[in-house]
Amino acid sequence: MSFYKRKELPILLTSFIAVVMIVSTYFRIKPVQDASSTLQTWMTVVVNFAAILGTVMILRQHKIRIEKRKPGDNSWMFSVWLFGLLLFYLALGIYGVESSNSATPTRDPTFAWIYNNAQVSLDSAMYSILAFYIASASFRAFKARTKEAAVLLISAAVMMLYNAPVGGSIFGPVAPQFNLLGEWLLNVPNMAGFRGILIGAAVGAIALGIRVMTGRERGYLGGGE
Repeated sequence: MSFYKRKELPILLTSFIAVVMIVSTYFRIKPVQDASSTLQTWMTVVVNFAAILGTVMILRQHKIRIEKRKPGDNSWMFSVWLFGLLLFYLALGIYGVESSNSATPTRDPTFAWIYNNAQVSLDSAMYSILAFYIASASFRAFKARTKEAAVLLISAAVMMLYNAPVGGSIFGPVAPQFNLLGEWLLNVPNMAGFRGILIGAAVGAIALGIRVMTGRERGYLGGGE
């Protein structure tokens, strides 16, 4: 098998790009910084083509879904809606670019009206529905069956009363001390745990980057050796 068809070339290319980006970040070397800027421009172009390819693949899947629809199953109508809305927004984006003489179609007032009155409203409705699921999950989780669960329950109750206006009304004269407790829980234990998670994620990202650069991690090549 020729060299360019094997997996050594993608690994070398990935390692080279990673080294260029790392050196341009930590060292002020003008040629390397110029190469990094060029690579970032290429990345933008590749991402745009990937978005187009992803759109084509989604349309292909929904086309198959419409063609293979079964009697009594009306879910294929959502695929039709997808096709219609995609074409509508595509036409609206092209019209917005031509009418506003700008490369940003979101400046078109029609596009902005649809986004503010349709997209924002649908997002709000979706998250409001999720609120009931979160409340149900919290009710099941916040049961003091163990010491750890009791700590979680007490901390959650304190934070909810700290953030809600009713908390100050309930505690009255001792409300300032209660607020100090809420601030301490937010800034000390919560921040410590959050920083621990960030440090663990950063170490994991560094380890994964080293594995990719050394060719030990080949999942992005399609798996296998």
